[in-house]
Amino acid sequence: MTTTKPTLTTRSLPEFFLDWRQDFVPGGEFFSPLNFLNQQAAIPFLISAAWLFCPEVTEYRGGVFRVARFDPENVDQWLADTAGEVSRTEAVVNELHVYSLFGNCDIDAYSDAELMQFAMAIGECWQGVLTRRFPAREVVVEVSGEEDGEYGPTITFYTRPGT
Repeated sequence: MTTTKPTLTTRSLPEFFLDWRQDFVPGGEFFSPLNFLNQQAAIPFLISAAWLFCPEVTEYRGGVFRVARFDPENVDQWLADTAGEVSRTEAVVNELHVYSLFGNCDIDAYSDAELMQFAMAIGECWQGVLTRRFPAREVVVEVSGEEDGEYGPTITFYTRPGT
């Protein structure tokens, strides 16, 4: 599987944003995506996004797991299936499929590149947050896409004892 360490050095502005800012003439060309967020309807979504970009985690049997996906029985089964390999178990249990976030939404208007850029942003945040929370561990965050046989852009992480 081909994975990418999440790093956003350059970004492309999403099409929906470019379309939106055209409505503001003159001056719309100076708007950034942060201006788009200045809408009443955005507030609850932004507050909820804190759980996405800064996930709650728990430690269990030597691993670190996203609380949103944590089930001790599931982790124990994966540990048994992987002969006790904690990192492999973490990588499976901690997967986040971007398409699954939008299971009740029509995402056809958004390009694969936009959704992958979103996944990369999540991954980069996870890398920073988890590295800070677990300084004695090596945190590995991986982002992969459909070309890797995944169900759309996928983010996961696993840890190893620090070196």
